Amino acid sequence: MTGSILINREQRPIELTDWEPVHAFRCHVAIEKDADDLFSVIVLNLSGAGSSGPNEEVALERTKESVLGLLEYYDENGIDIPWLMPKEYESQIPDNCKLKWILVDGD
Repeated sequence: MTGSILINREQRPIELTDWEPVHAFRCHVAIEKDADDLFSVIVLNLSGAGSSGPNEEVALERTKESVLGLLEYYDENGIDIPWLMPKEYESQIPDNCKLKWILVDGD
Protein backbone atom coordinates (compact mmCIF):
# COMPACT_ATOMS: atom_id res chain seq x y z
CA MET A 1 0.00 0.00 0.00
CA THR A 2 1.36 3.42 -0.91
CA GLY A 3 0.43 7.00 -0.30
CA SER A 4 2.00 10.25 -1.37
CA ILE A 5 3.68 13.10 0.37
CA LEU A 6 4.34 16.65 -0.78
CA ILE A 7 8.04 17.50 -0.65
CA ASN A 8 9.29 20.78 -2.09
CA ARG A 9 6.05 21.16 -4.04
CA GLU A 10 6.48 17.75 -5.66
CA GLN A 11 4.60 14.62 -4.74
CA ARG A 12 6.48 11.37 -4.48
CA PRO A 13 5.09 7.95 -3.63
CA ILE A 14 5.96 6.55 -0.26
CA GLU A 15 5.63 3.10 1.17
CA LEU A 16 3.79 2.79 4.47
CA THR A 17 6.94 1.18 5.78
CA ASP A 18 8.54 4.65 5.52
CA TRP A 19 6.48 5.73 8.52
CA GLU A 20 7.15 4.75 12.09
CA PRO A 21 4.40 5.27 14.65
CA VAL A 22 5.25 7.80 17.34
CA HIS A 23 3.57 9.04 20.46
CA ALA A 24 3.63 12.79 20.05
CA PHE A 25 1.81 15.20 22.28
CA ARG A 26 0.53 18.55 21.04
CA CYS A 27 1.19 21.31 23.56
CA HIS A 28 -0.06 24.88 23.41
CA VAL A 29 2.57 27.19 24.85
CA ALA A 30 2.85 30.84 25.80
CA ILE A 31 6.29 32.41 25.43
CA GLU A 32 7.29 35.60 27.22
CA LYS A 33 10.50 37.60 27.23
CA ASP A 34 11.18 39.35 30.53
CA ALA A 35 13.04 42.55 31.37
CA ASP A 36 16.31 40.61 31.76
CA ASP A 37 15.95 39.18 28.23
CA LEU A 38 15.19 35.67 29.54
CA PHE A 39 12.44 33.62 27.92
CA SER A 40 9.75 31.87 29.93
CA VAL A 41 7.47 29.22 28.49
CA ILE A 42 4.34 27.78 30.06
CA VAL A 43 2.32 24.91 28.67
CA LEU A 44 -1.23 26.17 28.65
CA ASN A 45 -2.93 22.81 28.20
CA LEU A 46 -0.88 20.91 30.82
CA SER A 47 -0.70 22.53 34.24
CA GLY A 48 2.71 22.47 35.88
CA ALA A 49 4.75 22.21 32.68
CA GLY A 50 7.07 24.96 31.56
CA SER A 51 10.57 26.30 31.80
CA SER A 52 12.85 29.20 30.91
CA GLY A 53 16.10 29.89 29.13
CA PRO A 54 18.42 32.50 27.69
CA ASN A 55 16.65 32.30 24.32
CA GLU A 56 13.39 30.95 22.95
CA GLU A 57 14.93 27.78 21.53
CA VAL A 58 16.51 26.74 24.83
CA ALA A 59 13.36 27.61 26.77
CA LEU A 60 11.27 25.46 24.41
CA GLU A 61 13.66 22.49 24.65
CA ARG A 62 13.60 22.71 28.44
CA THR A 63 9.82 22.93 28.33
CA LYS A 64 9.65 19.73 26.28
CA GLU A 65 11.78 18.04 28.97
CA SER A 66 9.36 19.35 31.59
CA VAL A 67 6.40 17.89 29.70
CA LEU A 68 8.16 14.52 29.38
CA GLY A 69 8.90 14.52 33.12
CA LEU A 70 5.25 15.14 33.95
CA LEU A 71 4.08 12.50 31.48
CA GLU A 72 6.48 9.98 32.98
CA TYR A 73 5.18 10.78 36.47
CA TYR A 74 1.57 10.32 35.38
CA ASP A 75 2.40 7.05 33.62
CA GLU A 76 4.38 5.60 36.54
CA ASN A 77 1.58 6.44 38.96
CA GLY A 78 -1.30 5.28 36.75
CA ILE A 79 -2.75 8.79 36.53
CA ASP A 80 -4.61 10.00 33.46
CA ILE A 81 -2.89 12.99 31.85
CA PRO A 82 -4.92 16.05 32.88
CA TRP A 83 -4.96 17.83 29.52
CA LEU A 84 -6.84 21.11 29.61
CA MET A 85 -9.24 22.26 26.93
CA PRO A 86 -8.83 25.80 25.51
CA LYS A 87 -11.90 27.06 27.34
CA GLU A 88 -10.22 25.99 30.60
CA TYR A 89 -7.04 28.01 30.07
CA GLU A 90 -7.79 30.81 27.60
CA SER A 91 -8.57 33.30 30.38
CA GLN A 92 -5.13 32.61 31.89
CA ILE A 93 -3.08 33.44 28.79
CA PRO A 94 -0.63 36.22 29.71
CA ASP A 95 -0.89 39.52 27.85
CA ASN A 96 1.77 40.29 25.24
CA CYS A 97 2.99 36.72 24.92
CA LYS A 98 3.71 34.70 21.82
CA LEU A 99 1.46 31.66 21.39
CA LYS A 100 2.73 28.55 19.69
CA TRP A 101 1.92 24.86 19.30
CA ILE A 102 4.78 22.40 19.83
CA LEU A 103 4.97 18.63 19.50
CA VAL A 104 6.65 16.63 22.22
CA ASP A 105 7.85 13.17 21.24
CA GLY A 106 6.77 10.80 23.97
CA ASP A 107 8.65 7.72 22.73
